[in-house]
Amino acid sequence: MAPSSSSTPSEEESHPFLTEDIEGAFKLEDKTDGSQGSARSTKITPLPKAQLASLCAVRLVDPIAFTQIFPYVNEMMEFLRVTEDHSKIGFYSGLVVGDACVSHNTV
Repeated sequence: MAPSSSSTPSEEESHPFLTEDIEGAFKLEDKTDGSQGSARSTKITPLPKAQLASLCAVRLVDPIAFTQIFPYVNEMMEFLRVTEDHSKIGFYSGLVVGDACVSHNTV
């Protein structure tokens, strides 16, 4: 509870910090100016379901988009002629995919 300008330090210290009403502790309370006594109006805030659903959809699509580079990395490494030994193309493809993962997670 925010101290008012008319309260003294002894009044602030005698007021309990936590409410005894456990259900009221989880609700957002609309503070009154003190003129109505101890009457408080509580307001439950709604859960933003549409915003949470869109965030979850984005978080689900992101790994799927990352896996789309896997079929093309080997072809790209062969086209760039990184090495003449075809058995090492997988190693360099792994380096590229690992670098893409690290750079994606740091941005």
